[in-house]
Amino acid sequence: MSEDSNKDEGNLFKKIFKEYYLTEHCLSLKDLSDIYPLSRINTDDVMASRGLTSEEAQFKLSLEGKNIILGNNFKVKGRFVWFKAFILEILHTFRLLMLFSAIICLLIFFLDMQRTMELSISIFLTTILTLLCIGSLIQKKRISEHVKSFQKIIYKECEVIRDNTITPISAINVVCGDLLKINEGDRLVADVRLLKSSNLLIESSWLTGQSQAFKYIPDVEEKHTEAYAARNIIYKGSYCIQGSGLALVVKTGNDTIIGKLIKEHTYKYKEKTSLEKEHRVFIITITIISFLFGILTFILGICLNEIKNVSNIMTLFINGFLVIVLSNIPHGLTVILTTQLIIIAQRLGKQHMFIKKLEMAATFGETTVLLCCKDTIMDTSQQKIGNVWFNNQIMNEKDLIKRLQEEKANKDGSKNWINKNLELNILIEIMCLCNRAVVEHHSSSRNSFQNSSNTIYSLNDNISINFNKKEIINEDHSLENIYIKGKPTDVSCLKFITKFMTTKELFLLRELHTIVYEEAFEVQSRYHLIISLTEKDKNTITLNNGIPYISYTLMVKGAAEEVFRRCSSIHINDKNVEISTEVKEDFEKAFLLLAEKQQSCLGFAYKKFLAPQGLNFKNEKMLQMYCPFILSNINEWSFVGMVGIETLIRKNIQKSINQLHRAGISLFITSGDHPETLKAVGNNMLQKINVNSKKVVEREFMEGETNDRSSKKIEVIHCGSLHLLTDYHWKTILNLNGIVFFARTKPEDRYEIVKKCRYFNEIVTVTGHGILDSPALKEANTGIVVNAIGSILAQEAADVIAKDTTLQAITEGINEGKLLHKNFNKSIAYTLSHMLPEIIPILLTFIFGFPLILNSIQLIVIDLITELPPSIALIYQKERKLENPKTKAKNKSNMIPWKLLSYSYIQIGIVISIGCLLSYFLTYLHYGIYPSQISSLNISILPNDKEIIQEASAAWHITLVISQVFHIFSCATYRTSIFRRQKLNKVLLLAVLFEVTITILLLTVPFINDWLFIKPPPYFVYVIAITTGIIITMYNEVRKFLLRRSNKYLWVKVFSW
Repeated sequence: MSEDSNKDEGNLFKKIFKEYYLTEHCLSLKDLSDIYPLSRINTDDVMASRGLTSEEAQFKLSLEGKNIILGNNFKVKGRFVWFKAFILEILHTFRLLMLFSAIICLLIFFLDMQRTMELSISIFLTTILTLLCIGSLIQKKRISEHVKSFQKIIYKECEVIRDNTITPISAINVVCGDLLKINEGDRLVADVRLLKSSNLLIESSWLTGQSQAFKYIPDVEEKHTEAYAARNIIYKGSYCIQGSGLALVVKTGNDTIIGKLIKEHTYKYKEKTSLEKEHRVFIITITIISFLFGILTFILGICLNEIKNVSNIMTLFINGFLVIVLSNIPHGLTVILTTQLIIIAQRLGKQHMFIKKLEMAATFGETTVLLCCKDTIMDTSQQKIGNVWFNNQIMNEKDLIKRLQEEKANKDGSKNWINKNLELNILIEIMCLCNRAVVEHHSSSRNSFQNSSNTIYSLNDNISINFNKKEIINEDHSLENIYIKGKPTDVSCLKFITKFMTTKELFLLRELHTIVYEEAFEVQSRYHLIISLTEKDKNTITLNNGIPYISYTLMVKGAAEEVFRRCSSIHINDKNVEISTEVKEDFEKAFLLLAEKQQSCLGFAYKKFLAPQGLNFKNEKMLQMYCPFILSNINEWSFVGMVGIETLIRKNIQKSINQLHRAGISLFITSGDHPETLKAVGNNMLQKINVNSKKVVEREFMEGETNDRSSKKIEVIHCGSLHLLTDYHWKTILNLNGIVFFARTKPEDRYEIVKKCRYFNEIVTVTGHGILDSPALKEANTGIVVNAIGSILAQEAADVIAKDTTLQAITEGINEGKLLHKNFNKSIAYTLSHMLPEIIPILLTFIFGFPLILNSIQLIVIDLITELPPSIALIYQKERKLENPKTKAKNKSNMIPWKLLSYSYIQIGIVISIGCLLSYFLTYLHYGIYPSQISSLNISILPNDKEIIQEASAAWHITLVISQVFHIFSCATYRTSIFRRQKLNKVLLLAVLFEVTITILLLTVPFINDWLFIKPPPYFVYVIAITTGIIITMYNEVRKFLLRRSNKYLWVKVFSW
């Protein structure tokens, strides 16, 4: 991908609007009528327009297609296709093994019709497989309901004018040229050009990320006005808050803005997850092992037996190849994986985290880099102003509010301190007007705003507001009933103002100023800008060459150092003075002082200028001509002051950060704040974290565990220097034991950070909120987006939809994913351990002619009834910590799990097999039958001999099951000693109790004995079984001890899995 395309990915709107060609906003009704003659627009009376005919609309629909948005992955937004999804579920990872087993059983039956047991097993396995697939589909269906995003903002029906009548139609049948009726409560079904409106307020949070509604009017825009700045173009998905109107449909389907955005960022299932890759390798490995065993046994059978006819070969093929292959397939793993994935999805769902693809839970748990925004560690909803800098002095917010309230209560308005302070007047005015936050209040508080008063409060000679002392006293009461909604910085400014101004005064101040132009805050420019006009300014006209000029006021709020850089003068002591070197030094000192207090600095500036009356500031050429100080870097603003905004660090964050670092996960935090502010925040966090870390290290040292990731550091990187970082720098950052802050971050910077991390094979999890985060969310291994206003399109690009993205919630999600992967490996280790003890009986029967030791039903009972519940219960096993020692995890998804196979087949499998063989042969010896005589029992017709065979079979069965009962606890505790006090997994205890109870019932209930062809064995078999279990436990205790104490030695790592 080229560098230019990378920039386009970051600057999303620039890319989309470059492809979006529209001129209708600059056309008059007459021009629109000429371009859309079939719409029959009445230029004299728009509401009398006749619209398309039904035939014309049908013809245009056949040409243009339906008004449907088709993304890159139609499955996500289309209806849930059950049949296709069912087939895909059957072909999914371990389910292939169960399908393969069912086919083999069916093949055995067709080759030998007398083997009806295999037919029953085939039917049973197919039933289990079907139920698993249905269960998985139901869970995915539930998740799909939660992650449907942009469908929620597409309205299903609408009203259009056709055949000269208002006709309700389906939204998908709307075509270009239709005249669309807009009513209160409607969502727009297409991009439209407004023709007529009545008090129309439109909210487009899906595009802007803000819930604030704007007024739309049908006036013709200037020729050079961009479509996105026009107030007569309403985009599909926007919501009509108030009023009504009539509009001309100009874009439908994928040609709309939301269509282009969704096509660009519709969720794509990413490359195979690590869990899928591991399972694919595991399946291939198990299949190869099974076929090798089968081929080897088949060849051995041919060599040992005399082949007389085709029937003998067929018998050898069935017993020596197909049965061996079938016995090597771990049927239980299919059920275990599906069940554990569903359980994990439900547990994450309880935490309000919904994963689009179940296997992504494991990828989530394998995170090595967590890239999140400041909201993750800091509660921006609780922001407040801490200090104010004006007149070259810093005042504490509490002291300033106290003085303002005292001065405001002074009846002598001429002596009022705030009236005499020009800088404070201007500062308060900018904070109030250059602000998109909205004040809402309950009906109980409205009466408090109706009082009149006699005292005058003046703001910069532009506004006079009444208040009296009584109103001051009641102010706190009224404030309890108001609610301020908007961006955190805007809300914090209004909260500051409402501490010394009543809501009535605030509303009146906004009403007396008309905002003629506004540029909302953008991460590119880092400031919010408005041009306001008062009634006094409107009436003060100056003629210049016969053209009436009036005074406008530019007000700016933004990143303090950016705003200060654009200023040539500063207001100090009621004077506007040039910014000198001394003033710059004073500003920098104040800025750094506020930054050291962990406060984000917000600067304020303004400029008065003359421009023609009625100038259209939306016209870029006009703006460039009369306001060059806005579009260019001309430094003509006048700096007023700045405020330091405090943001509280979230509670319990130290625990989450410690867990992440113990898991080897790098924590990257992106923010728009200045580096010095982030450095102060980070240092404050580390003071508490390192104290807790020392306590943990001391405890681990006492327990015999070491971890050199105890003392953490802070690194702050300005995103303006990202392009200067070399591979060496990135490696250092990725291996830093601490927190990395990225200051002054833009959306394209987040995208570049993700790309760089993935270049170094890191598994990256990214959090996001708005549409501009979509490129980074798509690029990451796991994208998490919060379900909130303005995040609808970001949800399309994400893998996980969450209620909140606090660090604690994300850590819990990673923990669940990590436990899924670890606990499933435990289930594999436990399940595969009985494979060798199940294969050996078949080999003894096939090679030495022993009576059938374990029949097919016994194998199914062991795999899918007795041992299945304990295997599934392992998903509920909690680890003492997120364990990932010191270094980052390497991607081993394409590697054969030799250690795990060695542990299951060789280390534990051999121990259990020896115990089973001992029980088996001692049972025969108990009745005086030596190993050399066992094969002769096959042809015996004596009832007593059959009972001995059944007791020997039961002896093998019991030893296998009881050994696994002991083994499950060793697997559950992973590397922790079972003798160490820990929280018990109650589900696992119940599962083991179920396993033991079922086994007892199999031995004691007569008709079940006859069905399984087993009888209760001699008492010493239980002693052998328990002894085998104890040996397994002691072996695992020694193995775990070596791994905990001597894991640096290569020979010790052989015993890990």
